[in-house]
Amino acid sequence: MKRRLAELVSQRPNATVCELAKERAALEDALAETRGRIEAIAPGDGAAGHLAGDEARHRQPWAPRELIRPRNSAPVGRGRPNPRVLLLIGAMCAGAASGCGGGGSGSATPTATATKTPASRSGAAATQGKALYTAKGCQSCHSIDGSARTGPTWKGLAGSPVKLTNGRTVTANHAYLLVSIENPDKQIVSGYRPGIMSGSIPKGSISAADAAKLVAYIDSLR
Repeated sequence: MKRRLAELVSQRPNATVCELAKERAALEDALAETRGRIEAIAPGDGAAGHLAGDEARHRQPWAPRELIRPRNSAPVGRGRPNPRVLLLIGAMCAGAASGCGGGGSGSATPTATATKTPASRSGAAATQGKALYTAKGCQSCHSIDGSARTGPTWKGLAGSPVKLTNGRTVTANHAYLLVSIENPDKQIVSGYRPGIMSGSIPKGSISAADAAKLVAYIDSLR
């Protein structure tokens, strides 16, 4: 079998490792088949078997008891394929760049699945919040360029310290901005009068989902 493998290598210098492994497996199967047939037609074991075999050889022409091994019977003894060889073949086929038995170009290209990252979701919410800024009339009181209007500017508001009329200073974080939109008169910025926003946009008139989109837009104006 080694000689046959050497012949295959010399005849097919461009053969891949996977193809050579397949050839070796085929040779081992053929060798197992031959051994099985030899064991099937050999005389019986023991002294009586040997004597009967000798008499048969002298008195009558030799005839095989079984020329072809039954299809469903397993190879006997040494004729079984080596499990280590089978595992080696499987590993080489799995790791070969060209693939084994796949046809065509070999390995299939995985399909990329589009998933939204937190940044893309935030960007989409900010875009929707920008549309709400106009649709809800926010631009009439809040600028986005730092200029003064009836209400505080949204430019640089997110994350900045805000002084309230009650003397406290808070950070304009996500929670503060949500409350300021959903309940305008709860926290009034120092220098501004209550009732201005709630007079045109009453408490509860902006849904929690829309308020979150507006906050995402304000956050984008840092």
